[in-house]
Amino acid sequence: MSLLSSYIGLILYQTYKDCDPYESGQIDKRDTILIYYVYSRLASIPGIRGVFVAGIFAATLSTLSSFQNSMAALLLEDIVKPIVASRSNGKQMSEQNSTRLSKIFSLLFGLSCIGLTFVVGRFSGLLQAAFTLFGALGAPFLGAFYMGMLSRFVNTIGVVTGMLAGFTFGLYVQIYQMFYMPALEPSLPISTAGCPANLSTLSGAPMQRLESMAFLHQDTPMTFTESIASSVRHHDDDEDDDDDDGKEEEGTSLEASALTLGPKCHGSGGRSCLE
Repeated sequence: MSLLSSYIGLILYQTYKDCDPYESGQIDKRDTILIYYVYSRLASIPGIRGVFVAGIFAATLSTLSSFQNSMAALLLEDIVKPIVASRSNGKQMSEQNSTRLSKIFSLLFGLSCIGLTFVVGRFSGLLQAAFTLFGALGAPFLGAFYMGMLSRFVNTIGVVTGMLAGFTFGLYVQIYQMFYMPALEPSLPISTAGCPANLSTLSGAPMQRLESMAFLHQDTPMTFTESIASSVRHHDDDEDDDDDDGKEEEGTSLEASALTLGPKCHGSGGRSCLE
């Protein structure tokens, strides 16, 4: 697995050494560069993206299912059953109740894993979150297993006390590290000089929702009233213009008739022709 991860890292560095997708703003987190590589460079291979997503889901679900079942069985056999036996004078729990409690514990562990995803999403990367949780929770579990294998004088109170102390100290160290990050080791030289140029510019003014624009509530009734008034005024003006045009056309036709009749009208005085 380490060798495969090293080869993948070399391929990614060779591909993006001149155009780092994180520095250029194409991805938000550094540990998503492999997903970006699969979806951008291997999209021409039919089915490769589906196989990649299916592999991620298969690995995640197999790990979570084994974790939930093992933790549910451990909680039931080592904690719940001894407590029930001690309180019921040695009476053992029935198989039906054991199966029911095991399913409930598995469901609770699954819901806790789903809840942790919202916390993990706030980390800068999944690797950091994984190392943080493993460093805080893995050491106390490992210490309890070693104490159980190598010693005979350790009792339940000592194991529980030691695990709680280990959890507290591990969480303190990890939280302190989150607020006071040490200086990182220098990485290989990367650049964004090979990224394709984008000359488009966008306005930085924020867009407003239509119903949040205040002038609509004030100007819309006034604009509507003004539109109606102007349409009525234009209608009256149009009627006046039509009357004027009619009078002008009538006068023009009379003058044309007088010019056409000519001497006849002048011979009779002209007034009878126009009339």
